[in-house]
Amino acid sequence: MIKRMLCLLMGACLVLSQVSRTSAAGDMDNFTRSYAYEEPFADVAEDAWYAPYVQAAYEYGFVAGKGEGLYDPDGNITLAETLVIASNLHSTFYDEEIPRAEDGPWYQTYADYAVETGIIWPGDYEDYTQTATRAQFAAIMAEALPSYALEELASVRLIPDVPAEEDWAAPIYRLYNAGILSGSDEYGTFRPNANIRRSEVAAVALNMAEPERRQAPILRTEQLTLYADDGRTLVTTRGQEGPYLARGWQETPVEIPAGSTPEQILNSAVLDPMKTNDEALDAMIDEIFAEILSEGMSTYEQVKACYDWIIAHAEYDYIGGRSYAGIFVYEAYRDSVVVSNAKHILTTGRGVCDDYSSAFQVMTRRIGLKSYFCQGQTYDQQGGISPHQVCIVEIGGKFYLFDPQIEDYNAKGRPHPYERFCRTFAEMPRYYGYDPAAAKAAFGGFVRK
Repeated sequence: MIKRMLCLLMGACLVLSQVSRTSAAGDMDNFTRSYAYEEPFADVAEDAWYAPYVQAAYEYGFVAGKGEGLYDPDGNITLAETLVIASNLHSTFYDEEIPRAEDGPWYQTYADYAVETGIIWPGDYEDYTQTATRAQFAAIMAEALPSYALEELASVRLIPDVPAEEDWAAPIYRLYNAGILSGSDEYGTFRPNANIRRSEVAAVALNMAEPERRQAPILRTEQLTLYADDGRTLVTTRGQEGPYLARGWQETPVEIPAGSTPEQILNSAVLDPMKTNDEALDAMIDEIFAEILSEGMSTYEQVKACYDWIIAHAEYDYIGGRSYAGIFVYEAYRDSVVVSNAKHILTTGRGVCDDYSSAFQVMTRRIGLKSYFCQGQTYDQQGGISPHQVCIVEIGGKFYLFDPQIEDYNAKGRPHPYERFCRTFAEMPRYYGYDPAAAKAAFGGFVRK
């Protein structure tokens, strides 16, 4: 049986031999080495880990050099070249011929065959000349052979950088469990968005063609402790930490700077005053500021005056069913809710945590702080867990909590001790369940549509 010879990376170097196959049933015995590796590539050292893979893949006709006696083991391949490998694997397994395309680019024959046989779907890739990522390569190769030719040797359920719930993860897990892939380290890290190298391509192609080479991956698992800015810790498995890191958890303990007082912290802030662009609300803030602020006040004194004013002029009162109708629409939905909340409490003097925190946010934004409305949960008076919203301020890359509603509630008309004024979450052990990064991302800058 004559095998095709593929020249990766250079379409002009493509060497093909048309064959006619008649068997309808697939068979791994159809894979035979038909090319002699008589002149080893000058850039493939004999002791390189990939040297035997390159030689065998060459002998099968899956890979060829780039010319001038070179293989370029660290080079990449395109999607088109990936389709050529997958199509050749598929057609060899089923002992069938790949029809020639009468026109189109050099790879059109293989792209058409890949679509016709279900290796890829029409429209999966817009540009076949683009360099293939490792995830794209795996997705194509996983469809080159049927499931019964990819016997499951392992039961890998956790690849560190391949969340199993992602749509693109299934073919990667299929190749891991079939012993085709094993990852780039002892944890099985795959690097799905990186480009795949020609040395790796040779190894994968050979593992596809020779089941006896496949080995079940044995991946190490590691327990990892993560730390939150509110004093919490959690233990997760290496590979599952991504969502937590995205939400502000850290791999090292969060430390509170020694000697930093609320006054020092607030006076160190770089100010950028911002209005809400709601004329009525901005006018209310103008009136309040004319009453409580004076020239020469420090940032700390201004923020403290806002905090005190809200507590003195607001009363906790849960009022359901408030309508947000008539409030103009912002680029970020949550901005419009903050505006509505702030207008409500400044107008009526009554509100819940949402309203207290919204009013404090718009007032401190006017002063120039990077304030955000932050949704979350905390312990309630009965020891249970309840939704609770606070205002957070970012200063020097760190988030500080301001909670005028709880401060007001705990004081019960007496002078309040500022227990929830410019505190880190680590200083508030009873607070938990907050996501400052999400609050920051949700803020739209009070931009009107």
